[in-house]
Amino acid sequence: MVKHFDVCIICFNYISIDARALNLANALVDLNQKVAVISFDEVFDYEFRFQHYPIKIDKSRRLAVNLLLFIKAYFTYSQKLTSNIIVSSDFYSLHVAYLFKKKFKSKLIYDSREIYSKLGKLDKERIKQKIISSIELLLVKRVDLLTVSGDLDSEYLKSYLPYKKEYYTILNLPYYKPKVESDLIRNYFKLPHSKKIILYQGILIKGRGILPAISAMSKLEDYVLVIIGETSPYLDDIRKFAKLSQVEDRVYYKEKVDYTSLHEWTCSADIGIALFEDISLSYKYALPNKLFEYAMAGLPVIASDLPAMKLVTTGYNFVNYIEYPFDVNNLVIQIKLLTENYDKFRKSAIQFAEKYNYENQIDAIKKVFEVK
Repeated sequence: MVKHFDVCIICFNYISIDARALNLANALVDLNQKVAVISFDEVFDYEFRFQHYPIKIDKSRRLAVNLLLFIKAYFTYSQKLTSNIIVSSDFYSLHVAYLFKKKFKSKLIYDSREIYSKLGKLDKERIKQKIISSIELLLVKRVDLLTVSGDLDSEYLKSYLPYKKEYYTILNLPYYKPKVESDLIRNYFKLPHSKKIILYQGILIKGRGILPAISAMSKLEDYVLVIIGETSPYLDDIRKFAKLSQVEDRVYYKEKVDYTSLHEWTCSADIGIALFEDISLSYKYALPNKLFEYAMAGLPVIASDLPAMKLVTTGYNFVNYIEYPFDVNNLVIQIKLLTENYDKFRKSAIQFAEKYNYENQIDAIKKVFEVK
């Protein structure tokens, strides 16, 4: 039996840890939309509020292989569902989303959550970057409208893409939750209360300032660095660097946490880091989930002195910015300043979260999806 949906979101990721796609799906359900999500197969201990269509992939295999598995899934699920609107929630699902659009004559929304033509992880791999850029240019022509994670992204894409399209900004915001008292991290790693917890949460790839943060640990005896994120090959580099820096006893790692429980883990830290390295336009204009999630947990933040993050936090005082390339001594100083003025920074972070939460952009969601 073929099921019909108002919106089908296609996500080249595990939906349980993909905050942007998961929050969008739940928002649309709240707006009485019938929602399907096609994403990586996984095991969860709770039920989603939407219909999930899993795709079995093998993260240890090459990207091209898993992209082919996504195409194979199209031939399976295009016989089982139809949808008025198809959402490609990233570049890597855009080819499959276009196939659904073509078959069902659906509206196609491309969520350009990053500037895929200027990816940080490909800053030294020009051939791969060129291939991605060429494919994106070809497929975006078939897109009906684009959503982006920040206004600076849309400004760039309007000048870069040779097509006149509508753009809507949907920020990487969490749903509002009050800060909770939590010792999850401290209990999980058996850390004493005398140690301050610096937290990095997110994907583990180069260019996110993890290595400079590890370097700083040699001068921060009363602090530990906790990294929460999905396992990746870069984790080996992180561990080797921590050992080389002789701080492996104060750098801790926990594998991915389901987004539904992430807030309590974040609340159990003391300081958050969002150190995007200015090595690509995608990083330069980044407005990452973690910035808003740290604020929601009342955490002061150390962040890169980059335009998008500075713009959105103007008028608030919970972020100490440092310039790239990062000076480790300055990083240490800024972390200590956050600790010395902790209550002031924490209060400002919570005020920021009261404005920047998902509930406050529901009107934008309604406009994009034409929901009354």
